[in-house]
Amino acid sequence: MSNKENDTLHFLSEDPVKDKIQKSPSMPWKIIVADDDEEVHAVTALALSNFQFKGRNLEILSAYSTAETERLIKENSDTAVILLDVVMESHDSGLELVRYIRNEVENDLVRIILRTGQPGYAPEMEVILNYDINDYKEKTELTSSKLVTTLIASLRNFDDLQRIEQNRQSLELVAASSVEMHSQKDKDKFGEFMISSLDSILKKFDPQCRPSLFHGYFTQGGEQVRILNGSGNFGTQQEDLKPGDFLNDDLLAELSEPGDENSIFYREGSALLHFHSIGGNERIVFIEDVPVLNTIQKSILLTFANHITTVFNNIELMEEQLQKENEIRKSLDEKLILVKEIHHRVKNNLQIISSLLHMQSINVEDPKLLDVLKESENRVQSMSLVHEKLYQSDLMATIDFNEYITSLAERLIHTYSVSSEIGLKIETDPLMLSINTAIPCGLIVNEILTNSIKYAFPGDRQGTISIFMKVDGNVISLTISDDGVGLPEDFDPSKTKSLGTKLIRVLSDQIDGDLQINRDRGTSYTLNFSESAQRES
Repeated sequence: MSNKENDTLHFLSEDPVKDKIQKSPSMPWKIIVADDDEEVHAVTALALSNFQFKGRNLEILSAYSTAETERLIKENSDTAVILLDVVMESHDSGLELVRYIRNEVENDLVRIILRTGQPGYAPEMEVILNYDINDYKEKTELTSSKLVTTLIASLRNFDDLQRIEQNRQSLELVAASSVEMHSQKDKDKFGEFMISSLDSILKKFDPQCRPSLFHGYFTQGGEQVRILNGSGNFGTQQEDLKPGDFLNDDLLAELSEPGDENSIFYREGSALLHFHSIGGNERIVFIEDVPVLNTIQKSILLTFANHITTVFNNIELMEEQLQKENEIRKSLDEKLILVKEIHHRVKNNLQIISSLLHMQSINVEDPKLLDVLKESENRVQSMSLVHEKLYQSDLMATIDFNEYITSLAERLIHTYSVSSEIGLKIETDPLMLSINTAIPCGLIVNEILTNSIKYAFPGDRQGTISIFMKVDGNVISLTISDDGVGLPEDFDPSKTKSLGTKLIRVLSDQIDGDLQINRDRGTSYTLNFSESAQRES
């Protein structure tokens, strides 16, 4: 909607408008004459033969019994007036029919005029107090002129009540349509629903109304109108229209005035809703063959029009938000591809380093130097494996450390060709680790497993290396143990010159871990650390 709070309803002059639809003749007022006397029917029909009210003639339906009256009122719910005889088959047939109409048929709109030739059977005061009727007349006093004036008063009353009921139903329809419209997220479907709802509202105002509507926007600087959704005469419109094809000079003049407020221009025969969205888009809804509307109905139409602009703005906001989300998603996808490529290249570069170390070791005969080169190669491989898992992962920020440990352990067993002598047992809880934690943890696992493979099972000794990992909240406990010969009795990890042991200690400190070594029944390393603490650091 406009940021101005001055949405307006304009009433233009009552000059003839350009009209493409032949208006239907007005439907006659339906009245039922219920009396068992044929002469009463004939006299009534004669007295009302030239009757007209508000440009509408009468359609007289005749009933000669209670049963016929009940049938007619059920079949003709739009009956305006019933001229009802009190005494037919019984002295209170008419009174029982009143109860039937009001209570069983639940028709509160029809005006009931009781007529009686025997007032003693139904005293006037008692009947008016106890029965929901609208007038009570003795047949002798209903002259032709009094019958006409009585009928006019009843029809006027019925017409007012009918309009009130139509307005009530229209308001209910506006409320229901507004709720449904606010759930619309697609402009095309919203346009179709809007046209359908407007058509239903106008037909509530006047059941005879057969409006033609379209929703569209201006093109070519206002020289053409593109129809998006239409009904009636505009339901199959494919080509663009010129504003002058459907708008009179007054409406064209109003549209030529600059401004960003939402307006309804109404005149007998047509209406134009002109509104601007918050995105600056200009839209129109044109209604042709609009029924004659009273002030309340025009206000209802304006209320619905304001809902249209609100919903249209909401759809534009959702589309704008969706567009931004798509742009962000596209940007993230591009960054994800870039990060994957970086990890892939880092992994390849580390593989090159590993390959160079392996090639260098081929020509080395010194066992100690060969051992150093192989350990260096394994360390590089452990870091390369982290980057390999990262670019293969959809998350990119973390890796599945369970899968990583299994791959690393199997690779080391294969590297040292000890798969037949050494068994491998792995039991781990699910755990995702960030790259900052995964690389030092991977190097620690690499060093401990390498030491176990190389030194725990000398000669042809067989045994098992076990890896257990438990996760309790933010605390992770990683235990790597073997049932081999164990560490030397004089082994002191703080004084050793072994690079592998030094790396284990330094990397444990790097992730704020607590490292414990147990020498019972082989060697066991337990590292307790917190992933959250590592992220905060």
